[in-house]
Parts: sequence; C-alpha cells; structure tokens
Amino acid sequence: IGQIVEALDGLPWRSGKPNGLIAHTVKGKGATFAENTYVWHSNSVDKDVYARALAELGE
Repeated sequence: IGQIVEALDGLPWRSGKPNGLIAHTVKGKGATFAENTYVWHSNSVDKDVYARALAELGE
C-alpha cells in the first residue's frame, strides 16, 4: 500500500482533467489457487475460499 500511496503522491494531478495510475500487478498474488487465474479475477469468493486465501497470505 505504501508504494501505491507514494506513486499517487508523486503524480502531477491536474484539476479538470482525467488522472490515473496504471499498475502492472499479478491477479491473486500470494494465493496459489488464484494467482494468474482469470476466474478469480472476476468471481466472488465464499467464506471457505476467503479463509484459505488469508491463510496463504499469512493474515
């Protein structure tokens, strides 16, 4: 999160014009069953899958 905030703070935001940040990320990074798997980018998860992801992320 710190890197995202730092990147946003460093952008030359212009009032009245569209602004944005393009990030090159890995979908599902850190959850082995979801990493780079399209279905997990667009679908919701149930309680069990959520718990599994948190466990893999060490949360």
